[in-house]
Amino acid sequence: MKRKHSLAVSLLGLLYLQNVYAVDLDAGDYDYAPSGTNLAMLYYQHASRDSLYTGSHKTSDNVDLTSDIGIARYVHYIDVAGLHIAPQILIPFGRLDAGKDISALGSNSGLGDIILANTFFVYHDKDSKSTFGITPYLYLPTGQYSKNDALNIGENRIKFTLQGAYTTQLAERLNWDVAGDFTLYGKNDDVAGGGSLKQEAVFQKVC
Repeated sequence: MKRKHSLAVSLLGLLYLQNVYAVDLDAGDYDYAPSGTNLAMLYYQHASRDSLYTGSHKTSDNVDLTSDIGIARYVHYIDVAGLHIAPQILIPFGRLDAGKDISALGSNSGLGDIILANTFFVYHDKDSKSTFGITPYLYLPTGQYSKNDALNIGENRIKFTLQGAYTTQLAERLNWDVAGDFTLYGKNDDVAGGGSLKQEAVFQKVC
């Protein structure tokens, strides 16, 4: 039983490595849209993992962890006190399925942690089509979570990410984006076996 618990924690680390530790930068995220513009978007990602590692050492190649994750996103562009901003809400949802040697972990589905964000466009040059923006993200512990489940969609903790990004047009239909962010984590005080889950801040840069 103890071994299964350790395995579940390791798998969750693999699962959240891409989606939770930092904010992905998608093409167009920092494009400058006119005030009054409304955008409704839907993202989808399918991922399958077939190996399990402890640190850099592979411990199994007969595992199957599949995730189907979607995000519904709404953005509104508006001018406030002379500053162009883009308040937004992101609602993740999806399903996780474990198979082969880790089939005992089962599956889970539901809503993830709602994300509130607001991009502040602190610089914009119309001639070069260059923009610099700053976006704070607040993750609310609203997603499906149970300490008795090995796989969860939600994290049961508050998180805060601050991201800065610069984008410029190099040629027609060709842009260059560079971004950096850091994430601060709250505590999860409802984990299996008691105690709490703590995590140090994470930094990332993307070009």
